[in-house]
Amino acid sequence: MNPSSISSIPLYAHKLILGEWHLGYILCKLWLVFDYVVGSASTLCIVVISYDRYQMVSKGLNYISKTTIKRALKFVFGTWIIAMLNYGKKTNPKR
Repeated sequence: MNPSSISSIPLYAHKLILGEWHLGYILCKLWLVFDYVVGSASTLCIVVISYDRYQMVSKGLNYISKTTIKRALKFVFGTWIIAMLNYGKKTNPKR
């Protein structure tokens, strides 16, 4: 199960059932950040996995020899950094 759905659905269900958000401004912002960032990271991970599989099929054994843990960690951290930066563009600095 996606980590986003574990936390996002119960909080959103609370809003749907009551019709309003009663959990405070800070929890609202935390929920939105978590929901957007994890959703974006999940989508980007699918893109990275697809790219990796494409490279594996097109380059074969040459690609396997270039695959390292350091390179994989760069992809993982890069995915999360891009997801966080993507969310940063959606926020409004004026309240």
